[in-house]
Amino acid sequence: DLPDDYYFEFGKSLYAVNEIELAEKMFKQSILRGHEQFSSAYYLGHIKELLGEDKLALNYYSEIVNDYKTPSATIQQSAFYKKGEIIVSTIPKKGATARDKIRTLAVPQYISGIELDDTLPLAKKMKQKVNSLYRQYWLGAFSPYRRVKANQLKFNQSFLYDTNVTMESDNASSGSSSDSSAPASKSQLIYKYSDTLGKQVFGKTSLRLNWDYYLDRENSDIYQNDSFSIAPSFNGMFRNYIFNNPGELLVGVDYNYSMRDFEAKDQLSYYGQSATFFIGEKFSLFDFGKSVFKFKTKLFYSYDKTLDSKTFTLFFNQYYSKLISKMLLFTFNADFSFVEDSSLSTNSFMLRCDYIHPKFYHSRVVLHSGLGVSFTDTKEQSSTRGVETNLSPFTKVSYNFNKYINVSGKYTYTKNISKNKTVYDYSKHVALFELETKY
Repeated sequence: DLPDDYYFEFGKSLYAVNEIELAEKMFKQSILRGHEQFSSAYYLGHIKELLGEDKLALNYYSEIVNDYKTPSATIQQSAFYKKGEIIVSTIPKKGATARDKIRTLAVPQYISGIELDDTLPLAKKMKQKVNSLYRQYWLGAFSPYRRVKANQLKFNQSFLYDTNVTMESDNASSGSSSDSSAPASKSQLIYKYSDTLGKQVFGKTSLRLNWDYYLDRENSDIYQNDSFSIAPSFNGMFRNYIFNNPGELLVGVDYNYSMRDFEAKDQLSYYGQSATFFIGEKFSLFDFGKSVFKFKTKLFYSYDKTLDSKTFTLFFNQYYSKLISKMLLFTFNADFSFVEDSSLSTNSFMLRCDYIHPKFYHSRVVLHSGLGVSFTDTKEQSSTRGVETNLSPFTKVSYNFNKYINVSGKYTYTKNISKNKTVYDYSKHVALFELETKY
């Protein structure tokens, strides 16, 4: 007689070399002999998946979670996960019927698996899956595994070198040009609080403090760019339904109070304040990623009344998430600014593409590169400045030491092309190092 473990071990060996039909026979024999029944059933379920026989795969996974009384918690949790994945794959991505099936058939599989032991590695992935299904199918409430109430304090300290702080023209005469390069320190403190406000509403408030300090204290054209700002904000999200798809109505208001050394007195003075209001919608316009539309209105009040302005903005974001472990983000932004001094009014149109690679050669490294192109209609100044074009490619590499500390390096090149080449045609390079801490 063959030993009890012969069929199971031989089945694993056959499975490893992709002899799945022979492996299937071995695992069935192992179950008949009462040896490693739940592990054999798990292998059989996976084999049936590979063969495209999902219904039979479900039967095997169901045997693990229902019939065998003392299976390994790890195997049983994996079986719940597999059941959930198969069920989700058979349900359409849209419609009320699909939403009901996801709620009643798929989600309970993941929840049952999590409740077996939420400390196992797979439990975290199952929680994320439940969160994703709640968002995708708009299940009528926030996911039970979504952290809906959170406080976060974040501090960023950056050191940069800017080759053209004053945006001096590349074509300025030698007699009028000066060295406008300088290092600078940028500090930012951010506090965020988020919470659910009922079943369909999510709110987030934040407070930002920003301080920019230029280290060249000899050139007043440079250090007059020193600034400090206080910026509280509130953003709300309301679950809704649009074009037969789940969506999110977005509303918010941002306030900013700023001080600058615009008089070059080596001290900060009141510069201006602004309030921005927006309304928008986030939903799946395309099947390859979320779309975000926003309409914004910004009111700016300056220390100089001639600089007061109103800006109306049309904003569109399109995510492309079909790439494996990577993402593309496309942005269109149109600003229509009306300044009290009408000669400063402009219309600006920006296109930008971002490429984000979260695990760039290492699980802790994130690559973020992009290119922005903007076109500015200078309106009343168009006879001398024309439509200005601004190109701004950048790349940023971040390293996450842990969930509390992150360091990054960023390089940005900017080129502004203007009809008035002696004043507004400029280029600059900015190299930045940043340390970010979260609490």
